[in-house]
Amino acid sequence: MRRTSWPSQRRERPPNRVVPADVVATAVYTDGTLVDFRVQLVAPPFAQETTYSIDWCIDGSEIGSGSCSTHADGIDTYLTLYQAPDGAVGEFGSSTPGVDPCLHAAFEEETNTLRVLVPVELVDDDGDFDWVLTVTFGGSGGANEWCPNEGTAPVTVVDELPPFSGTPSCF
Repeated sequence: MRRTSWPSQRRERPPNRVVPADVVATAVYTDGTLVDFRVQLVAPPFAQETTYSIDWCIDGSEIGSGSCSTHADGIDTYLTLYQAPDGAVGEFGSSTPGVDPCLHAAFEEETNTLRVLVPVELVDDDGDFDWVLTVTFGGSGGANEWCPNEGTAPVTVVDELPPFSGTPSCF
């Protein structure tokens, strides 16, 4: 599998992890108009027969009271993509109002990279935020993935979003 070269959070694979939830790399970019959420996984997401969830927890300019697992407090909003138990058709969705995974998500098979591209106003009022990524795989017994390991990471502000060769996907 080809690794991407992002200025991102990278994870070393701890022993005894659940493979479908393992994060290789993740990054969040904004050009001031759009936010580009990316995660590269060891295996394709949403291919399992149990509940599966990818959550970007966003700590923006509001004073939030949410938390993201046990790794970040003060979360204002979440961008969540999920698959219901047994991978039922039509059960792939998002808990973020205005985000339709079939319109906003794309997948690059060669690198197992998922991209969610949304307008800034769907996740934060000014695009200046910190984030935490969690990947939850049912049956993992709590062996879920998060990145960064502790705290939050800042969004990367760019003039132009990095290229992406994935195709739109409803999984």
